[in-house]
Amino acid sequence: MRNVGRPDIYSLHGRRGVRAATWYDSETEVCWLLGVVKQHNYAEFEARAANNELLPDEDDYAVFFQESQSFDGLVQQGVQKMLAAAIAAPQFPQRAALGGLVKTEVTVVLEWIDFSQIADIFIAVRLPPLPRHSAEPSGWPGKHLVERLVELALGADFETLDCRTPLHIPIGSQKWRILDPAKEIALVVCNIDLERYGLASVTDRE
Repeated sequence: MRNVGRPDIYSLHGRRGVRAATWYDSETEVCWLLGVVKQHNYAEFEARAANNELLPDEDDYAVFFQESQSFDGLVQQGVQKMLAAAIAAPQFPQRAALGGLVKTEVTVVLEWIDFSQIADIFIAVRLPPLPRHSAEPSGWPGKHLVERLVELALGADFETLDCRTPLHIPIGSQKWRILDPAKEIALVVCNIDLERYGLASVTDRE
């Protein structure tokens, strides 16, 4: 499999020389069967990889969403992992396509106040929120997409949180960018006590 150009593609060995290529998508926690060939014919996998046809495409993900999990099931673990990574690296954005679909950015601005870690949490989603021709998974929150991501990330009711629409989003130490409403939607959850939500990082107080 080394000739397909990706170290995360693995082979399965079947009887009589049959070989398969597999890939584990950590966002959706699904192991994809990418193809099966006879008699050790790896050239087929190499050719498909060279043409960007080896990994699942939008149509494959659309079928997966229709036939498997709900929106919450697809994105909850992913957005929680993004938030944990953002807390560990304050002000530096974490980006991922949640559930293989929703292009999301999570950034945290962290302060120490009276020995507590207080965070502003920025969650932004690129528009359109679903790739072209992709079917909506069950439980799709529609216009409340970012609000639902906030709830799933924190395990909290949106109405109990201090959320606002930001004008700027952090992109690094002391660096900010202007929110582009034509290309993204975003919210900032203000004044979150990380310990209260079980999210306190191991970052030392400066």
